[in-house]
Amino acid sequence: MRFSEYQQALNQEKVALFGEPVTLPDGSTLAGIFRWQVANTEVGHIDSDQKQPTLEVFNTEAENWPDQLTLLIRNQPYTLVKCLPKNNGMTLCMLTETPDTQPNRVWQ
Repeated sequence: MRFSEYQQALNQEKVALFGEPVTLPDGSTLAGIFRWQVANTEVGHIDSDQKQPTLEVFNTEAENWPDQLTLLIRNQPYTLVKCLPKNNGMTLCMLTETPDTQPNRVWQ
């Protein structure tokens, strides 16, 4: 077995264990690993934690995604900022929270 085959098997196991449903605009779903990445930065003399939502999916799933694509994860819309393909067969997608388009909606 080649290294790339081991890497693919590892990726499939990782998504099976930690993945959760991601809904695309056309209503189809796929599994991806969603998490908030935190970076500690300093602004002036004040420490600040910057959080950004990210999604990790297989390269083949994200290769044709356009920027500004809206994804539904955990019943929350997120907008795709950019995708960064990695050499391990996975793509790290940087997201931003999508603002509520119906701010006066009454939640039930």
